Amino acid sequence: MKPKSYPLSISQTGTYYEWEKDKSLTQYNMAFLYDFPVTTDVERLQKAFEKVFAAHPGLNVRIGMEGDEVVQYFNEDEPVQITMRTVNESEMKDIISGFVRPFDLTGSALYRIEF
Repeated sequence: MKPKSYPLSISQTGTYYEWEKDKSLTQYNMAFLYDFPVTTDVERLQKAFEKVFAAHPGLNVRIGMEGDEVVQYFNEDEPVQITMRTVNESEMKDIISGFVRPFDLTGSALYRIEF
């Protein structure tokens, strides 16, 4: 039986305490934009992301506290959160500028996927 939580690595701990000092930081955001062709099979793409997350559970973690220790929880039973939207060329600039925003390390998922 796997433990419910796991300790943070040294680098995760450093990132967490940096975030605690300034929750508006975005330097750890790794934004990437890819313009998929209209013919893309969205269902197949979503399943591909789900397979990646299943193979690498460390991508789907949340941070929390156990007593006075900061720990990570693997969200094995939570579905991969993907937002799908159709936009036109004029909306892209606003979407791109709004995509990089701070994460709540103790709240929601530590990734954002939109297509």
